[in-house]
Amino acid sequence: MKRILNIKWMHSLLLSVLLMGFSSCIDYKDFNKNPVVATTIDPNSQLSYIQLCMGGDWLMEQPFAYYYSGFVQQLQGDWSATHFGGEYLIDDAQFQQPWERIYTCHLKNLADILWRTEADVEQKNINAVARILKCYFFLILTDMYGDIPYFEAEQGYITGNVTPKFDEQELIYKDMHKELLEAEEQLDEKADKLIGDIIYSGDLKKWRKFANTLNFRIAMRLVKVAPELAEEWVTAICNIESGLLGVGDDALIHYMDLLDWDETEFRRNGLAQLWRSRENAPMCYFCTTMWDKLKTTNDPRLLILGRCYAEDSTDPFLRTDLTDFIIEKAPKQLESIEAIKPGFYWWDNWPAGFMDGDTYYGKECRPQLNKGFIKGDSPAIFMSYAETELLLAEAKLRWPAINDSKTVETHYSNGVKAAMGLLKNFDLGEEVSNTEMASYLSRNPLPSDKDGQLQFINEQLWILHLINPSEAYSNWRRSGYPVLKPSTEYGAAVKDSRTIPRRLKYPLFEQTYNPTGYYEAVGRMGGEDNWNCRIWWDKE
Repeated sequence: MKRILNIKWMHSLLLSVLLMGFSSCIDYKDFNKNPVVATTIDPNSQLSYIQLCMGGDWLMEQPFAYYYSGFVQQLQGDWSATHFGGEYLIDDAQFQQPWERIYTCHLKNLADILWRTEADVEQKNINAVARILKCYFFLILTDMYGDIPYFEAEQGYITGNVTPKFDEQELIYKDMHKELLEAEEQLDEKADKLIGDIIYSGDLKKWRKFANTLNFRIAMRLVKVAPELAEEWVTAICNIESGLLGVGDDALIHYMDLLDWDETEFRRNGLAQLWRSRENAPMCYFCTTMWDKLKTTNDPRLLILGRCYAEDSTDPFLRTDLTDFIIEKAPKQLESIEAIKPGFYWWDNWPAGFMDGDTYYGKECRPQLNKGFIKGDSPAIFMSYAETELLLAEAKLRWPAINDSKTVETHYSNGVKAAMGLLKNFDLGEEVSNTEMASYLSRNPLPSDKDGQLQFINEQLWILHLINPSEAYSNWRRSGYPVLKPSTEYGAAVKDSRTIPRRLKYPLFEQTYNPTGYYEAVGRMGGEDNWNCRIWWDKE
């Protein structure tokens, strides 16, 4: 045994000597270098990645589908939309997702682009677009939570500040307005090409319009909290020569037909994937509030947006479409298609249904989202000509003197037609014809009074933003339309609120990682992180 130990000791000694001999010709710094990882990255590659994340990050969009669609009563009935958005259940895991994803992934990449291109005149366009997209993501965050880290955010690597201050939303809005004005002016046709641009393929004219329209969206948020400032901003924006988004300028991305729950996969529509569900068994049912509005106005989008499906296939795209069969066979025809009340599940208040031969149709009479909306390759639409025209209708109504030659009625008509036409981007099986558009507008003319016109305009924005729940929720809080009753008034049991919440709570981890910033922000809300507390611009 002693001899064996001595041999092992001698081998160890010999190995040590050999290594010492080689040490004179080895640079140990090389061991800390990964030969297959780049030390720099092209900001255009980052731009492509960030743009894909805008509509492809299902984790960021999870509260959009689970809370927002339920809050504004577009969808209801499946477990998620009712459990969270219909029964008003507080869930920190849901609240932290957009905060964590936007700060630690999307804004981090934008901050890196801005830091590395800030003083580079040869990269002024990529820098300008990064400034614009920074405002796009920050708008989602601040409208979701209220006061958030903004001015000191994303500076951990650059300055070492890992506990940024929570800035007041009013100051954030004013800086975003400034940033967008400057970024629009910064874009230069003679400067660098945007080779990584998925949205507009490097078209700087459209990026100028995007910046102006995002700024217009921001300005219209202020109509109640600061109407004079809103008018000033809108007037200035409408005077910018490059203009707002027009026909053919819709900001969207067509994704790939994938179903992949990997957290780093952004090549498919994240919201569509959430609606499709992990079980590949979509149950995205319409809420009575939206369904009845479409039905009572005889909106031609009704049976394009919503369809009735049999559960006869495990492939959601091979399910039999029973819509026309139900309307033909059911005793009450279209009335037999029953949406779901706020705060209830699809199995509550069971529909009357009907018998056809020996077959009973019950659950099949619940209208669901058209299966075209749940395809991985369905587009994500970030801003559109339709939204521009509807917001212009409201702006012209509020401030007739703004630099715009069209009437409120013309903008409204253009917006409604564009919203109906936007559905052509989806594989829905049918489109709204020009004749149907004209007939709808004839049947539903703008009222003569201001309040009635505001209601009509913003109800159209609510319908338009069915596929953009984040903006649907913000515009509802901004405008007050449509007028919604909380789930309690429909007899539903609720969990953590008796009224529709006005914001999401901060993630709990902020109390630990950034207590000073967190408690200062909570102090401005009266000392409680209350999701019924209205954010700065959300005034009655």
